[in-house]
Amino acid sequence: MGTRRSGSAGLPQGIYYAPSLGHGSILRLHSAVAPLSVLKACDTPRDGGTMWFDIDPKSAIPLFEQIVSQVIFNIASGGLEVGDLIPSVRKLGSQLTVHPNTVAKAFQELERMGVVAERRGRGMEVTPDAPKICQLQRQQRVGNRIAEALREAMSSGLSPEEIRQLVESVIRSP
Repeated sequence: MGTRRSGSAGLPQGIYYAPSLGHGSILRLHSAVAPLSVLKACDTPRDGGTMWFDIDPKSAIPLFEQIVSQVIFNIASGGLEVGDLIPSVRKLGSQLTVHPNTVAKAFQELERMGVVAERRGRGMEVTPDAPKICQLQRQQRVGNRIAEALREAMSSGLSPEEIRQLVESVIRSP
């Protein structure tokens, strides 16, 4: 997912699924740059909250891994809490325009990790251990991305001071 932005509410340009506007409502943000991904919101059953997904069908990262990562990030950031139910396989697949088997594979991985547990008749529920697991996973995933970017910066010939200045400017930018 990139940093390109459109002028509308600071959202990345592209197509946005807007369930609050009615069944199948879609907002289009136009830009001279091609969209990077599709940002979609899915209602969570417990309190009617919203869980956002930024799915990039053209990414080298498989769709099920994108779903797993985004559920992990939602839990790690507090967007989903212990006991929250995540949308069913069919509902999420439909909302994300992803095959239900892809969503089922993501849910199986999340269950294997101990992040969600099936609750008969209720769906998949965020487990009590999920926040701790997800925060650790988020740190590892972000750390890996940072390490990769630093390796690239070093191999491109940037000095440690130039890299530090770049990192500081990124941290300071909105």
